[in-house]
Amino acid sequence: MNQLQHDLQAEQIFTNKHHALLSPISHLPPEILSKIFILCLPSDRPPKVALYPRAWLLLGQICGYWRDVALSTPRLWTSLHLTLWAGSDEFDLEMVNAWLARSTPCPLTLTLSVNSSESAESIQAGIDVLMQHSNRWEDVTLDLGPYSFRTLSAIRNSLSCMKTLSVDIPWPSQYLPTFDAFEFAPQLRSLETGCYFSPSMLKIPWAQLTNCVFNFSTVQECLEAFHQTAHLLTCKVIIPEHVVESSSQWPHVYLDQLTSMTVILQEDATIFFDHLTLPALQNLYYFNGSGPSFRRLNSLLARSACALRTLVLGSTLETRVPEDEFLELLRIVPSLVELSLQCGISTRGCVELTDRRSENALASCLVERLEILRICRPFGFDDQAFADMIQSRWRTDKASRRSEYVGDQEWGAVGLAAVEIRVRTIRMIPGYTIDPIALSRFREFRDEGLDIYGLVDDGEKFEL
Repeated sequence: MNQLQHDLQAEQIFTNKHHALLSPISHLPPEILSKIFILCLPSDRPPKVALYPRAWLLLGQICGYWRDVALSTPRLWTSLHLTLWAGSDEFDLEMVNAWLARSTPCPLTLTLSVNSSESAESIQAGIDVLMQHSNRWEDVTLDLGPYSFRTLSAIRNSLSCMKTLSVDIPWPSQYLPTFDAFEFAPQLRSLETGCYFSPSMLKIPWAQLTNCVFNFSTVQECLEAFHQTAHLLTCKVIIPEHVVESSSQWPHVYLDQLTSMTVILQEDATIFFDHLTLPALQNLYYFNGSGPSFRRLNSLLARSACALRTLVLGSTLETRVPEDEFLELLRIVPSLVELSLQCGISTRGCVELTDRRSENALASCLVERLEILRICRPFGFDDQAFADMIQSRWRTDKASRRSEYVGDQEWGAVGLAAVEIRVRTIRMIPGYTIDPIALSRFREFRDEGLDIYGLVDDGEKFEL
């Protein structure tokens, strides 16, 4: 009897150990399982270094079958993120070689940061291994010291796959050479530069770039880069504070394909706008750390005669926009569909934006195609004037709304469709609370179908 109980217990243990074999996923063909594994890859770019390797390393710890499939799926191993410094004991050359071998022949996403100005052997050994695979570099982020950048000259003419490049150095230097490693990259379309680089330091196929993020230190450097990138479609420009320069020798740049631009400036750098003409611009995101100023921006938009659709105006200061400049801006861009004001709007601004054509057939309406409006309520915001403006643009003759075309683009139905009101988290303090009568009106608009809602400082959405 004891023997039978022992045998039964052994059978139960055996069954429990092999129960996983009965699971349907254990019988999936490797091709299907491989595709499921690929769906585990993070979508952010660049992937979060701390989390990215773990997802599929865990896949290899489930069972031998999963491990074999994971190791034979090259796309699981196409992202490599390394931080090297002199004396680092975290760099495993054998692991990097294995990782690169498993990814063959797929294009690579590479992030390499070197926190050392020295030419340490361990650092150079890692860079040398990566350079052997430079013909597979596709999406590359490099934050290197000057010495490490110079060693990249060995990969010149070996970047046939590279499409995206981000370069920076961790400290400024007055004696940096010109880097020519990226001069020949036939597929390169996207470039991001760090604040310690200037256009003259990089030999890049500028003319073929379509997307750029420029973190140059001066207005002149940005204009020089723009002058070489005639085919830009989208760009982001960041110019740090306290830029005081003469503009007499700067070029005027005409970019007839640029459709989307983000500009982050200090007030004394708005002279940047005086040297641009952008006739194809449709989306503009403008942030001024010294408070909103639109005089030069208005000149740019008038000169460009562009059909602007999206305009985001931001400031780090809680202040209202300058009324006259702001209203003039709206008159220049009647094609506007989406307007976001991360700084406040005055009572006069609300009144001027009110659509009075139902009262007066001869009246005109600023930005009559406006469909999406986002505002940030400053202290003492006039909620009633704002509600009047919303009502005039929402409770219109719905039957008269129609789709319109400008050129070959459809602009959609005329009339408000969505309103976002950003409020301070401390909205219980007098002066920040929404007027209860206006709030009741906002809720009426919502019940009628208007997508109107509130947003607090941390981005949390709430119903009004």
